[in-house]
Amino acid sequence: MNVMNAHPKVMQDPAPFVGVVVLGDNSINLAIRPYCDPADYWAVYFDVFEAGKEALDAANITIPFPQLDVHMPKA
Repeated sequence: MNVMNAHPKVMQDPAPFVGVVVLGDNSINLAIRPYCDPADYWAVYFDVFEAGKEALDAANITIPFPQLDVHMPKA
């Protein structure tokens, strides 16, 4: 929300939205909705995703990658 609220082209009415879409096995998937003028859509889209990733990095939040542990019995 901080990233969207700080972006000069993101409208405050309607307010930006963040919600949990899926609680996955290896992730929590979020939906983000920064409203903007149609002419600014792609600039806002890419700016918000990039700044969001940078904000997660600054908070030491990493993207979890699927992990599989294989146990091989001794034969």
